[in-house]
Amino acid sequence: MTNRVKVIVGVVEDPETRKILIAKRKANQHLAGLWEFPGGKIHESETAFEALNRELYEELGINVLEAERLTKIEHDYTDKKVLLDVWCVLKWEGTATGKENQEIIWVNREKLKGYEFPEANRSILLKLLLPNICIITPPGISELPKFLSVIKLCLQRGLDMIVLRFNRDNELEEKDCIEALRELDINNDLKIIVNNSLEKIDFNKVNGAHLKSLELFNYSERVKDGNSLAM
Repeated sequence: MTNRVKVIVGVVEDPETRKILIAKRKANQHLAGLWEFPGGKIHESETAFEALNRELYEELGINVLEAERLTKIEHDYTDKKVLLDVWCVLKWEGTATGKENQEIIWVNREKLKGYEFPEANRSILLKLLLPNICIITPPGISELPKFLSVIKLCLQRGLDMIVLRFNRDNELEEKDCIEALRELDINNDLKIIVNNSLEKIDFNKVNGAHLKSLELFNYSERVKDGNSLAM
């Protein structure tokens, strides 16, 4: 039986720009040319944190001060089996550079899906692209100013996504609410999902549609790149 290779992976996010660092695998490496989150094999005598700190110093020249585990992933390639121990690096010191002459770039979280990663990294991407905090509103919003004051506080505390449920006959209520939310969302970090039929949604202003199951099964593909369908 092939032994499973234990690999430490670091998701390094710039606390100011909120961009995430990725590196391109070199021509002489397994899965050359693909992008990846930095890391490498865990030595037998190391703890996960020790391996994370060593690998990120060797590859990027940074010292990890604080990190937390995101997930563990088992994946089987045709030529090897890996166990990825994935950590989010919350605090570090130093300036990240490609110490092994590898190309590195900082990417907005939502843009990560535009890069080609090894198959084992796809589960990491799914976790990173999920919102940390999501609010689902009750049907209809009776007092818009009061609602917006609550959302403003939630944005300050890290709100990533909101699912808006409206009376489907009241298009004016929906339009006013979406415009007000976009004005509040100065950094354009909030993903707005609207519970409405696709024909009535302006995808220039929202990120996706929340559909009833019967409506969802009428569609077989995304309406527009970057916008997804959901029940």
